Amino acid sequence: MIKFFRIIRQNLLMENKTGKYFKYAIGEIILVVIGILIALYLNNLNEIHNSQAKIDILLEEVLNELNVNIATIENEIDFFHKKDSVFWAVKQNRVTKETYADPMHPEFINMTTLFTQFQLTNDAYQLLIANRENTPIIYKPIIKKLNTLDSKLKASLDDFDKELLDAVKTNIKFYSDNYSWFSDDTAVGDENYYNYMLEDYGYKNKVYFFNSLAIRNHLGVALAYRSNAINYYTEIATLLNKADVNPSFTYTNDQLQPFIGSYEAIANTVNDSLIKSTTLPNKFKIYKENENLFLKIEGDSVAVEVIPFSKNQMVTRGRNFFTYFAREKDTIIESNSKIIFKKL
Repeated sequence: MIKFFRIIRQNLLMENKTGKYFKYAIGEIILVVIGILIALYLNNLNEIHNSQAKIDILLEEVLNELNVNIATIENEIDFFHKKDSVFWAVKQNRVTKETYADPMHPEFINMTTLFTQFQLTNDAYQLLIANRENTPIIYKPIIKKLNTLDSKLKASLDDFDKELLDAVKTNIKFYSDNYSWFSDDTAVGDENYYNYMLEDYGYKNKVYFFNSLAIRNHLGVALAYRSNAINYYTEIATLLNKADVNPSFTYTNDQLQPFIGSYEAIANTVNDSLIKSTTLPNKFKIYKENENLFLKIEGDSVAVEVIPFSKNQMVTRGRNFFTYFAREKDTIIESNSKIIFKKL
């Protein structure tokens, strides 16, 4: 092809057609420039395609990571459910020596000395951030949201994890330094330990402190992380055309249906006094919307999300735990604080 163009130029010069020669030369230059531009364009398209393919792979890893983190939080919900049950039992003086001695309920004996860290991972997210310069514009909004999820909510959870672990270490050190029953595993040692937990106001304060840090704060942030992570998971799955994938946190209609309905607190002296000491209402309804459950108080326009974490237990975004069961002909929902609601 180059030889062909050279022959044309030589013929024009030999025929003394200088004007045509220059026009031809300019045209040839233009063709070369156009060819270069086309090559650059195709190369750029190829780079964009390769970059998007790489980011797609990284986002798929982020999807898997979010799925694992959400499952971790759901395990955490179950752990904190047990802690919250102990808190209310201690607060309402429903605990006895027999309760502490019951091997079927170890959560009572280690309320202030055991905390399991539920550390969330962000390896896939960090790898995605390391490649953010090559990120297609269409993905930048979700990456910004993931950054908020990681830098604010996950960071806050990590801080609470450390504070709770430090509190447990402090309690163990305190017991070790001050009480002989800490190392006395005889019946006498157990008896002294039970008496301490039943009678010492300092122990009840430690239970209150742990509950405030764990349930009121840590769990609240964990539920916020879970809600946002699910939304971002759905957004990424849609971008990657994987919206039909059913992750571990989805529920079937059969799993959600038993919770749905209207509920009213059973009127009795105990319930009435408990309701006054909590934020729980007298009446509420639970309904399904967009494959999720929500709880709305009678007369309130704002609903809160309800999260099932077993076939008969749930927690609200307001950090209230409930267990539902059948009693005679009624379906009952009972809070950890022992407020009882009947399904209407």
